[in-house]
Amino acid sequence: MIEILDKIAIVRSTLDGISTLSGAFGPRLAQMAKEGLLYTSQAFQQMGSDRRHTVMIATLRELEATLTDGALSMFQSLVARANLRARKRLEETIALTAEQGRTRLARIADVLEALVVSARKGGDIASAVTEIAALDIIEDDAVTIRRSLRPGRPDITSELPREYHVFRQIGSRFLSSFAFEGNRAAKPLLDAVAVLAKIGGDKRRRLPETIPLAHIERRWRRHVFTNGSIDRTCYELATYFGLANALASGSVWVPTSRIHRSLDDLLASDKIGTNMLPAHPVVDADTYLKA
Repeated sequence: MIEILDKIAIVRSTLDGISTLSGAFGPRLAQMAKEGLLYTSQAFQQMGSDRRHTVMIATLRELEATLTDGALSMFQSLVARANLRARKRLEETIALTAEQGRTRLARIADVLEALVVSARKGGDIASAVTEIAALDIIEDDAVTIRRSLRPGRPDITSELPREYHVFRQIGSRFLSSFAFEGNRAAKPLLDAVAVLAKIGGDKRRRLPETIPLAHIERRWRRHVFTNGSIDRTCYELATYFGLANALASGSVWVPTSRIHRSLDDLLASDKIGTNMLPAHPVVDADTYLKA
């Protein structure tokens, strides 16, 4: 992910300061970009300066879109992998708990049998019980069994904070590398993304006193809001996971992406009968393209 973001930064710095070209040239630029990906450095040197300049810009814009899609897809894959790893750990914990539960129940059954036998014979009940297990162990068994009887489903979200180290490495860099846009419903999420991008992953910098909270999904709320305060790790994870879901649903998009684009852009592309890229800046290429 960091390598892809570095490449995007290089492409953008190369194209910095280029003016905007009309979207009508999109199909022609897309064709030139395909050609540019096949050219060698010698082929570029043999071109005229105008054509070489335009082909290189078109190729870099195509490369930027490809790298952007790669970064967004990788981000969604990291979220999916975090969910998968958390689910696997939860299943292993449940299986281990079930095995330990059978052991506890067998021990409690032995204790009950010893109580019945000792009571019928008039023997020492305490001695009969301690012969099977210490009282501390039996007390711990009773507490564990009562806890397991509480209603509620296993919560996979409680395992996700262990995946935070991955998002701590790439999260702020990823958020600050793209201009995320979205519909009205996604505004709280975009505001939260802007806050985390501004903080830059620095744990020494506190969250603002007033931060967006409307984007927190229901499953995250009891983990984010703890003891009258906000758990920063869970808040960041809730924002990252919410962003991945929003990208998948189309409520959030990135202008430089080819896949994650706004519905208006997609409809506009279909209307003019082309699958062109979004309008990209080009320096002094209008004359060449018109010719």
